[in-house]
Amino acid sequence: MGHAPMSYLFRFLLISFSLHACSYSFANGFLVQEHGPRRLSPAFPSKGWKGSEIPATGRPGVEPQYTTRPSSFDIDKNEEEQNHLMGTFGLYVQNLQKHRKTKNTKTALSLSYFLRENPSLHPHDADQLIEVCERALIQAIRTAGDAGDYKLILQLVDNSIIFADGNPILTPRIFGEALNALSQTGANFSKLKSVWKLVAKGASFLQSRLTAFELNVMLKAVAKKGKVSSCLDLYRQHATQNTGSAYICPDAYTASTLFSLLKDSISSDQKSVEAPVFRTSSCTSSFQSKLMGLSKSPCWQWNAAVDLLGTLGDDAVRWNNHAYSSLLKLHDRVQDVFEDHENGSSIVLTILNTMRIQGLVPDVITCTIVIKALGDSSSGSKSWKLAVRFLNQMMVDENLPNPNAYSYSAAIVACARSRQYNVALELLDQMRARKGSNFTAAVVPSPNTWVYNAVLLAIGNPQNRRRKQRTKSIASKEIDDDKTRRNVALELLDQMEMDRTCRGFDTRPDTVTYNTILSLLAITQSASNSLVFSLLDRMIKNDTPRDATTYQKAVLASNGDLALMELLKRYMEDEYARPNGSKKSGIGLTFVFNSALSVASSRGNLMKFQKVFTLMQDSGIPCDGDTTSHLLTVIGKSKNADMLASILQIPGQIGNLTFWEQEVLPKTGINLRRAVLPPLHVSHYAGAISTCLAEDKLENAHAILSIMHDNDMVPSSDCMENFASAYARAATNHASRENSNAQHGPLSNSHTVAVQCAEGAYGITMALANPSPSILGVVAKACAVTGQWKHSREVLCSIQKRILADSVDDEKYHQDSLDMIGDLQSVLLGECARQGNVSAALSLANAIQRFSTQYLQKQPAVSGSLFLDGAVENDFLGFLQESPLTSRVTVGMKVRDWIAVMKAARKSGHWRVCFNTLQILRPYVERTNPKMEKDGNEEKLENRYKQLVPALLHATTCLEQESKYAWAVRSIKDWALWSGRKVPPEAVMSAIRVLSARGRSEEVKDLLLSCIHSESREDNGKEEVSYEQILYVGAVTSLHKFGLYDDADEIYVSGVSEGHLPLDVESRNDQVVLDLHGLNVAMAHSVVRIAMRQQTALYKEPNTSDMMIITGLGRNSALHLRPVLRPEIQRMLVEEFYPPLNTVSVPGNMGALVVSADDISQWQAHQEGQKGARMLAVAAALRDLSATRLRQSIALNLKTSEEKEQ
Repeated sequence: MGHAPMSYLFRFLLISFSLHACSYSFANGFLVQEHGPRRLSPAFPSKGWKGSEIPATGRPGVEPQYTTRPSSFDIDKNEEEQNHLMGTFGLYVQNLQKHRKTKNTKTALSLSYFLRENPSLHPHDADQLIEVCERALIQAIRTAGDAGDYKLILQLVDNSIIFADGNPILTPRIFGEALNALSQTGANFSKLKSVWKLVAKGASFLQSRLTAFELNVMLKAVAKKGKVSSCLDLYRQHATQNTGSAYICPDAYTASTLFSLLKDSISSDQKSVEAPVFRTSSCTSSFQSKLMGLSKSPCWQWNAAVDLLGTLGDDAVRWNNHAYSSLLKLHDRVQDVFEDHENGSSIVLTILNTMRIQGLVPDVITCTIVIKALGDSSSGSKSWKLAVRFLNQMMVDENLPNPNAYSYSAAIVACARSRQYNVALELLDQMRARKGSNFTAAVVPSPNTWVYNAVLLAIGNPQNRRRKQRTKSIASKEIDDDKTRRNVALELLDQMEMDRTCRGFDTRPDTVTYNTILSLLAITQSASNSLVFSLLDRMIKNDTPRDATTYQKAVLASNGDLALMELLKRYMEDEYARPNGSKKSGIGLTFVFNSALSVASSRGNLMKFQKVFTLMQDSGIPCDGDTTSHLLTVIGKSKNADMLASILQIPGQIGNLTFWEQEVLPKTGINLRRAVLPPLHVSHYAGAISTCLAEDKLENAHAILSIMHDNDMVPSSDCMENFASAYARAATNHASRENSNAQHGPLSNSHTVAVQCAEGAYGITMALANPSPSILGVVAKACAVTGQWKHSREVLCSIQKRILADSVDDEKYHQDSLDMIGDLQSVLLGECARQGNVSAALSLANAIQRFSTQYLQKQPAVSGSLFLDGAVENDFLGFLQESPLTSRVTVGMKVRDWIAVMKAARKSGHWRVCFNTLQILRPYVERTNPKMEKDGNEEKLENRYKQLVPALLHATTCLEQESKYAWAVRSIKDWALWSGRKVPPEAVMSAIRVLSARGRSEEVKDLLLSCIHSESREDNGKEEVSYEQILYVGAVTSLHKFGLYDDADEIYVSGVSEGHLPLDVESRNDQVVLDLHGLNVAMAHSVVRIAMRQQTALYKEPNTSDMMIITGLGRNSALHLRPVLRPEIQRMLVEEFYPPLNTVSVPGNMGALVVSADDISQWQAHQEGQKGARMLAVAAALRDLSATRLRQSIALNLKTSEEKEQ
């Protein structure tokens, strides 16, 4: 409004129109608040109002002009004066809105003076005045806050109270805006506290009690000052007691505010707390009680959030999506910082299911947080399956939003953590094809750079490679896998560019993309130097920023001195990659050069280290503690470990220059004259000791340890663990050398040294307060290898006791112990089996089973569901029941462990242990029965069965050694019944051999027929030799070995009749030809005997045909051309046949023998004569036997009759 003169009527109309415009314009706008939009409705009228000369912008000391000052707000008496005051406030609102963007505080200051000089009186109807006053004050306070003038804000608050003059005309909203504005300025915490105290417990000038909006604003304002504990105390003071004027009813945004400030207060280096402390006396919410049952967190912020749920329970607050999302974000932050935060997957599913119960549909951000939590590595090795399954559920469940690119990225990161890069590639293909795996109508987002980086992370994460002896085949497979992953990563890089240019996707490769690929090349060591340099050139060409990590990964991936030096020079010349663009900027340059030094020191390459270190000194790059560590390492690994003790002789520094130049420089070529190394730390001494121990320089390591002791330096636990590891490694090496020599008799010196080293490792380890699980495992193995089973068991029991402890200080130690104890137990039992020590094996098995029972008793019951309400289980997230999130760790005896016990018992001849242990394995064998087979599980069952077969072989072999034929037959029959398969032929042969040795040929026949004619599944279908042929050949061989020739012949005939054994007899040119090719000695004997008897049975007349027996030249014999069958057949025909059958060689064929027809005829005649003689002898025996029995019977009857008569 201008100052030009105008008529009163015109001025009145203009002011009225302006007030109406201002009112409706302001009313149609929303005041955006934390707890939702609030619309201010126009309430003051313009009827009957008379304007006055009021300046558009107020100035200090200049009051608005009006005709007469009103003395009261009694509208009935003076309605015109009340409208005049409302019009004044309306003009202030108009001018404040007009000048707010300019941060001009003159109007706000003018309003402050106006309020101070015009205190109000008690009105009868002040609703209209209250609203227009609130508008003016809120606008003035926001203007002052934007300008950062906290003094003006406080002045407005004080003058508004003066204006109210004890009348309830000031709304709580005014003071909430004042607190919010003060938080934007430089006002300290006391200023906020002073304003809050004015209104916290109620005041006469307040129109109503404080609301959740003011509480939320105060909590945020205090949190900005870093007073998180004060925020929690403030909340508990005003929102946990529903009595008195201080109580403020919280809302969903209060919960959101509290969870957000707790999340923001978590620092990356925050330390854990011992245990959660819940301050709420009782759970007022089923939601809280569920989370309290799952929460065992080392983060006090999460424990505080769970504690606060008691005041935000089911009856207190109606939660919304924003509150649940804030709680999930807090949990996500806790999982990122604290590795030992437990039950993460269960907690997020509980939160998500609670939302479902309340009818809330989670947004995509909430679901992405859930995917990230499910895919966290602490959820188990199968956590990636849960993350991917939930992602797929988002595309089919109408109660869940469609996933976005970040949802896919979270699932892919879960795959990366579990090293499932093939699954990550499948998800990427889904996004590129814009179609889900189930071909639903859900919209699949296109990939972006973030997604591609997650896939590259999955590819770059190597598979677990256990520390075992690497064979050439294993090494070649790993190399092939590394090359495949490298090629896939490079193809993805090209694909990113193609998707960006051809398909319009936001997939421009960034620094993280190239750093991840270079990291993969560094891990796999499968890149050429040209590839590394081409990636760097590609980054420069595409204007992709480089950083220190880029060059550090390139250095680690490079090969050769020239490439390494070239990379370092390029980094020094790359202004975009170095901090501050300076060649002497310490952090980045030192970091990259230390990486180059680590490459040289890890390989003990003195020449490479010397070049890098010299360039580092010439360029003036500062050294740090890592530089010193690499220097000591390269000296120790270059066969100069004996100098380390002398170098570290002076405390706090690397020797003196004189000693260095006289002793070290000539041997290493490393010059320290221009280097400024930082003071030595305890870690440097420990690192030098570790280097000496790795090089088996125990004396040098002890010398350095003595230097530390003399200088009052306490070696770390890691340092002493390195000593124990070195002793254990030495014990294992000496024991292996002893075993390879296979010396018998008195123990050698090597065994004595191994025992001493194992005792040293045991003593050091048990003296440590908290040794790591890995070192305990190494020491236990060393004690076992050297036969010190008492020490080995004590170490194992110490791990078990720590796991069973009620309070575990280090949760990571607890989890690491669980991860390794199963493998350790198997290794110890395997060593028992190797040594044949059944006593140690049984003792370990007893300890393991007792520990397993105690551990399972301490575990909570595993619930079949994670949901709060049973009615919801089958409706929402039911797919997770297929894959329970909570699974018990297997810490008891496994199948391989029981088999190791049986092996030890077999070697020591304890057949009862073998047989009884086989009964323990019965449930495992029954689970492999083909009747248990389901769709797609055939291969899995077959693999499990093959793992169990050695148990039966150990049992039957031991029973054979101890000649327990009945138990051997029982074991075979049991196995056939349990497994539903044909018994392994090796086990059957053990039973047949022991039966043959005991002369029980009939039982051999029964066992053979029962195994062959069994209807069970046959497992030898793919073998060249059939199952039946193996058993027949073995039975014939075994019976022949123990002299049961007739039984062997009978079984051979049975095999021939069933078509499982050959009998190649034919007539050729008036000769009977018998081919023995491919037969062993026992079978050849049976075939010859059967053929001769066949000749006797077929030809009643004297034989007129020669018999040719083909034995072969011995080309397939153990000794080439040294036949086995020929001399054995000749011996048999001469010694076992009467009259003897002579043989002659076939001219020109040394692989055949001929028995003349005359000899065969004489043998046949003798056999007929013997048959007649045997028949006469049998008849005489029967006749004699009959007469004798008759006389005895008559005599017995006569004796009985005489006794009766007497």
